Amino acid sequence: MLVTTIYHLGEKESIPRVNMGGEVMANDEDPFQQLGKDIGCGPLLTIPEVAQKLRLKESTVRKMIFERRIDTVRPSQRSVRIPEIAVKQILEQGFRKAIPLSRALKCPA
Repeated sequence: MLVTTIYHLGEKESIPRVNMGGEVMANDEDPFQQLGKDIGCGPLLTIPEVAQKLRLKESTVRKMIFERRIDTVRPSQRSVRIPEIAVKQILEQGFRKAIPLSRALKCPA
């Protein structure tokens, strides 16, 4: 079970963390992954994770977010998460088939 520790007037108090459905979460369960499942968009990734998957700089991913070229989820005012589905769509849209070598080398007449 995932537990949040709160210090109140010098006393230590542990409160179990719950998801949006009111279910107690496991220790190893990331709250943002659960959020992605709750809203139906699959796992949510951080900006560094997306940058690594796309082999881009983090600043490029941030620019894509600013230009609204990639879907985002904002669980709080400052944090940003990107659905894994959005990353797959970017990869699929950017895929182009290679031209066969015999066609590529022909000179226009």
